Amino acid sequence: MFIAPLKRVAMPSRYEVYHPHVPCALHNVLSIVLLISCRSVVADQITPTCTGESEYLKDTISAVHQSLNNVKAVQLPTAVHQVTAPMVDATLLHGYAFEPEGASASILIAPGNGMAARSVISKIPLNQVHHGIYVFDYRGHGENEGNTTSIAQLEEDTAPLWRWVAAKHPQSRTALYGMSQGGVVALSMLDKIASQDGILVLDGTPSRIPRYGIHFLLINHDWFSCPSSLDPVNRIQAAAQLPRLEIVRGEFDHNVTWHDASELFGEASSRGIPTEILAGMYHPFSPRDDAAARMLRIEKIIDELDK
Repeated sequence: MFIAPLKRVAMPSRYEVYHPHVPCALHNVLSIVLLISCRSVVADQITPTCTGESEYLKDTISAVHQSLNNVKAVQLPTAVHQVTAPMVDATLLHGYAFEPEGASASILIAPGNGMAARSVISKIPLNQVHHGIYVFDYRGHGENEGNTTSIAQLEEDTAPLWRWVAAKHPQSRTALYGMSQGGVVALSMLDKIASQDGILVLDGTPSRIPRYGIHFLLINHDWFSCPSSLDPVNRIQAAAQLPRLEIVRGEFDHNVTWHDASELFGEASSRGIPTEILAGMYHPFSPRDDAAARMLRIEKIIDELDK
């Protein structure tokens, strides 16, 4: 899921979010106070912060990831088995796979912030889907050690996961399904997916990465926020070629609101990218969302893009 500023609301431990409807002036004051009084808390536990090109987005994974015991308490479907994939630094990321016989496509899921792979795959109606499903925990999630401290690291880990899935099934098409922050990360793969005739579906992804801190009162300079080149709408605009791509969002998504997503939908329309509002749906795989029905619709979208 994507983290919006700034007021905590009570939700199950699997998803901690921040209420997006704090008046702007109040948010500015609170941001400055937090930045001055507890800079490390802001960076590591409350809001994503960019500190320049080298490590440009501190996210909140350490603050919201599930404990190992909570993850293992989730019942794993019998048709699912555990897998590991090597990263460029030789770290092994743990994940889960559903590999039905005769699958014509393989779907790699890029989860939202704070989601656990075991929870995600347990919500998918595996007796109704016909494609292979792969979902991996980020570093510091589930059984994976370490921490993920930047969008850059998430992007670096997504590329080898894509290659790993594609290599397992070279005769079938590979699709990347990015939920919320996972959609932001997935956009780093635009060229690779297009060059390999793959499929990309973005779900609940904001037009721009939320900006936090004192830049609200100053010039919106990249030093105070995330480089604008990382914004999903700008990545779509800058892409020389696009893969088979569709952008969707839930009708009642209050985490990434229509205000947050409309610019991306507008850019998609101008580039001829299909879009869809998922009727009755919320933020992807959030507690109120019908994750089973959502995943079945995503699979149909992938089938349509595969024609």
